Amino acid sequence: MDDKIRATILGAVISVLAVGHLIMEYYKLRGRISDYIPRQPYIDRAYLRDMYMNSLLCRGDIHCIDQIQMRPVAFYELCKILTRYNLVRQSKNMSIKEQVLLFVHCLGHNVRFRVLAGRFHRSSEPCHLYFRIDCVGAIDGTHVRASVPSEIQGRFRGKFYLGDAGYGVRPGIISPYLGVRYHLNEFSKERPPENEKELFNIRHSSLRTTIERGFGILKKRFRVLDAEPFWSFATQVDVVLACCVIHDHIMGVDPSVPMVQEVNNEIRSRSERQTHREEREENMEWLAKWDNMASAMWADYSIIRRV
Repeated sequence: MDDKIRATILGAVISVLAVGHLIMEYYKLRGRISDYIPRQPYIDRAYLRDMYMNSLLCRGDIHCIDQIQMRPVAFYELCKILTRYNLVRQSKNMSIKEQVLLFVHCLGHNVRFRVLAGRFHRSSEPCHLYFRIDCVGAIDGTHVRASVPSEIQGRFRGKFYLGDAGYGVRPGIISPYLGVRYHLNEFSKERPPENEKELFNIRHSSLRTTIERGFGILKKRFRVLDAEPFWSFATQVDVVLACCVIHDHIMGVDPSVPMVQEVNNEIRSRSERQTHREEREENMEWLAKWDNMASAMWADYSIIRRV
């Protein structure tokens, strides 16, 4: 073997040894560095999830109502009903308790799925999935916001709406008679309706108050009904129906929720403000009539004087 070949082989061996040495030094250095870099602490998501759910349900009735709009007794009874009729099923990854809790928490506060995922230590995908499962299983404005496809909007304009005196007389709006007693507090056993217009007004007022109370309680309990919807139209319909069903369930199990009285007080206060406002408007109307009468009298008087 000549010197040239021997030198080539020797150079290749030296190169391989050098690369091997560098690799070994790299791993040694990496091992030393890793000794000084603190690792991310382990997070027990299941434990934190249970702690959060317990914090919602086990800190007293008032706190529970603030968080899920019902007392624990109504919540657990709802879980029993959904389980009994096989409307919601426990899965390997999520209990019925968590599914229902996630659902009612979303309805009560109108939070997005990514927010729910953070609070329940989940990813967004299962939150979205189980929300839809529960939604189907549970199934100054008195309306619920909805994004209706243009091709079916006509279905929602076939009847008429109750309106206050401010709407006046217009197609599709049934408003009360002006200048006639209207509000419920203006009638009593001693002061019943005295003619057909007053009878119409008191029934108009009673129906309107009932509708306002129903929608007021629903929208106060489920914030999702008072916000701009971000679901498809079909899901919006299911959400509204689910809210109505859950509301009826709560009223059947725990009718003493103070929210009902709060809404009644708000409606009563609003009615009193409307009464005072209408009285002022009527007074201003009569003042305008007096001014017109005075102006007409003065015009006639001025003509007589010139003659």
